[in-house]
Amino acid sequence: MTTLDMITSHVARLPEALQVELLHYVLFLEQRIVHNQTARQTREERHRSLAESLESAARLHPFQGISDPVTWQRDIRQDRPLPGREENPC
Repeated sequence: MTTLDMITSHVARLPEALQVELLHYVLFLEQRIVHNQTARQTREERHRSLAESLESAARLHPFQGISDPVTWQRDIRQDRPLPGREENPC
């Protein structure tokens, strides 16, 4: 006897109201499976897209003209006061 046969025999003995409730649960499970597959595909698509973007950026060699990274960082860095840490003279 297969699992489907066992489920069918048990469901056939249930009252109609419980069969309807079971049907709703089965529909819920189907939706969850579809949602999980869609989420997994979306996640895989995002990973693939990110990998392609990073590869494209790497091919551009955007930092090849920087001979001293520390000096470059100091030159472009713009410090700003942190919220809640303004100097208040007492």
